[in-house]
Amino acid sequence: AIAVFKDNKNIGYIPKNINVQIANCLEKKHRVFVGDIIYNYGFIDVLLYFYISEEKNNPNIYLDKNTILDLQSRKIDSKYLKPKSDAVKKNLFYRKKIVITGEFSFFPDRNELAELLFDSGADIDVGISKNIDYVIVGKSPGWKKIEKINELGIKTFNEEEIKNIFSL
Repeated sequence: AIAVFKDNKNIGYIPKNINVQIANCLEKKHRVFVGDIIYNYGFIDVLLYFYISEEKNNPNIYLDKNTILDLQSRKIDSKYLKPKSDAVKKNLFYRKKIVITGEFSFFPDRNELAELLFDSGADIDVGISKNIDYVIVGKSPGWKKIEKINELGIKTFNEEEIKNIFSL
């Protein structure tokens, strides 16, 4: 098992079966992105488990149900992380690598937006790199992502632009 620490204090362990999955992933690839591991192997759920466990051990740390639901809604289902093969080829997002970041009022669950893009043939990714074509930016995106988007000059769309493109 992998020990998880917070403030130099052991707060739990990642189960052995997940460690084996990580090892298998690393054996197959020379380079693995942390974001891929988090999304593909459900580590958001593992991290939520540790938050909940720590909350029980320390009443000064509190993660309410709404916060947990918010964290879960930010996770994009892995079935949307590969482009749909039978998508209509004549659209803006077909075969484009896209990252979704921030919060969206029209798409409170990112999977709704991911499914829309997936049906258009988009290749959805979780991290910003030079290979990304577009980023869909909602409210309160991560500052590091914005910095990297600007550095790489990646085209962005906001929620209203996406709604207009898809006539929603």
